[in-house]
Amino acid sequence: MSGKINIRGKNLFVNSFGNENSVPLLYLHGGPGVGSYDFELFQGQRISKKLHLITFDQRGVLRSDPLQEDEKFELNDLVEDCEALRKSLGIDRWSVLGHSFGGYIGLLYSNTYPDSIDKLIFESPTFDLSLSARSLIRGAAGIYLNIGDEERATMCLKAAEKDYSSLEELFNICFNQILNNLGDRREDLYTHGPDKYFFDRVVSEAPFPKEWWGKQQMFQKKLYSEGAIYQSIMSMLHQIKCPALLLKGVHDYVTCDIHVQTFLKNVKYGYLKFFEDSGHMPRFEEPERYAETVIQFVLRDSFER
Repeated sequence: MSGKINIRGKNLFVNSFGNENSVPLLYLHGGPGVGSYDFELFQGQRISKKLHLITFDQRGVLRSDPLQEDEKFELNDLVEDCEALRKSLGIDRWSVLGHSFGGYIGLLYSNTYPDSIDKLIFESPTFDLSLSARSLIRGAAGIYLNIGDEERATMCLKAAEKDYSSLEELFNICFNQILNNLGDRREDLYTHGPDKYFFDRVVSEAPFPKEWWGKQQMFQKKLYSEGAIYQSIMSMLHQIKCPALLLKGVHDYVTCDIHVQTFLKNVKYGYLKFFEDSGHMPRFEEPERYAETVIQFVLRDSFER
């Protein structure tokens, strides 16, 4: 199955890999608004050897129909779309894998519809965008130290500890100023290995118009304007009822130590797997081990804590 399905009045692009009679796994992409194509490219065939993998481009993103300027769109729409998609596909329960911001959506989905989910997997997630932004700023400080720019490194460390009047101000400092000023070295914060520009290659070689990647801008504009995305949902971790696995690249800054510690402390059946040679995207940097880890967890029958 590959194509558009009308979900709650919007045509969403949905893809399916593997045997439909296998255990189902839903993938939620991050970005926000980056789409699922890169995940399909690196993990679609690997994970579907044992699982029925379902991916989709979220409302208004990439291969899905675009959001209009006057169209209402809120964070909760992403949660409701997940549940509506499950019902549309006739799936009783499924496991959910969310990457980065997709982990944020996955936690919201689990909290809202716990009976729909068998297992949760979080790859390099953020549950608190403020913590992730400050961690990225500290990572930028480390990069400046490595190139001998102590002045900018000190500036970053001060910015990471500063009290801001709003999370919007913190985001502006982090992403529009500090990270942009890193230039090409910005990718060092997300990719550990030498292939820093793999995603640029994915975009340039994708079999659809490059303009479609630009749909992300309207998606982000509406989410940030609504403001719910700025709220920490760390307190929801203790409400997870199903087994949950946190996949953490050792060199990732988005999922900071506080995320890891809070996850392990609050999730009853919470498990942690480190990827030593990865940054923010273990599914790309350690693809075989990643697929094996995901498959084993989804198919595992018993869990103890």
